[in-house]
Amino acid sequence: MTRSLVSAEQHSVTRPETITELFDEYDAYLFRVRNLAFDTVKIRRLYLNRAATLLSLGTAADHFFALTPRRLMSAVDGYALKYAPGSRSFFQMALRSILRFCYLRRYMDLDLSGYVPSFRRPRLASIPRAIPEDIIERLMASIDPESENGRRDLAIIAILATYGVRGWQVRHLLMCELEWATSRIHFPACKRGKSIIQVLTTEVGNRLSDYIRHERPATTMSPEVFIGSKPPYAPFKWPAELSLMITKRLRQAGLQVPEGVSGGTHGFRHAFASRLCGKVPFKYISDMLGHRDTSTVLVYAKVNFDDLAQVALPWPEGGVL
Repeated sequence: MTRSLVSAEQHSVTRPETITELFDEYDAYLFRVRNLAFDTVKIRRLYLNRAATLLSLGTAADHFFALTPRRLMSAVDGYALKYAPGSRSFFQMALRSILRFCYLRRYMDLDLSGYVPSFRRPRLASIPRAIPEDIIERLMASIDPESENGRRDLAIIAILATYGVRGWQVRHLLMCELEWATSRIHFPACKRGKSIIQVLTTEVGNRLSDYIRHERPATTMSPEVFIGSKPPYAPFKWPAELSLMITKRLRQAGLQVPEGVSGGTHGFRHAFASRLCGKVPFKYISDMLGHRDTSTVLVYAKVNFDDLAQVALPWPEGGVL
């Protein structure tokens, strides 16, 4: 009797008809129930759209509900061949989360979230790959301030190179966080880290002043420093927009970063930390990067090859290995 009632209840559930309806309902769940930030939900949606394309789901939500463990594992393996480890982790997280959501809503009879495979990396296993300093200098020298968005792009790149902050912090930098009188710049906390207060250097200050006075649209609708040059003068919406801008500028300048080096915002962050490694205590580097856990920056000790060479042990019978 109980089993038949449960079965009847399951069949009475009204399931979304299209993939878009399903993803919209999932977004609303992340906002209302999980209380996730708007940017986090946007990123989650980005990866779900990639999953829909990779799985060839079309437009019907029933295609998603009919997924099998074999198709899921094949999709994750295929994604791992095209994208970096960080992107793979977000992809797997998004896929597990929505599969669990569908099971709890009784849209699917089986919880398939456990069938999404994991690719684990030991902590500190990789070596940070930084954009070389000479490429940063040549990139900035190649941008004409009089070109379209030239002053804005120069100010963004100067901030990334000088402070090593994340792209999110640049996109959410507010006008009120520029303290011209005290020469201070405040960056908001990101990824459960700490907010950052830095000295507003002469170069960055001049770049920002030039952009705000001569190029930034005179609008009070957007408190963010960096906004679009055309109506409705909105700030950057997607994380990839800054990286795409940098990639475009590198291409225009005829510059190519070394293989394995991020040509986006994170390459500047690695360059900043690598530049300071061995010159200031790790605690200071951690504070300047906005980390709460100091051990997070220990990975940059791997790039200090000069100091690492000094700890090499003498090889038996003469010489140093």
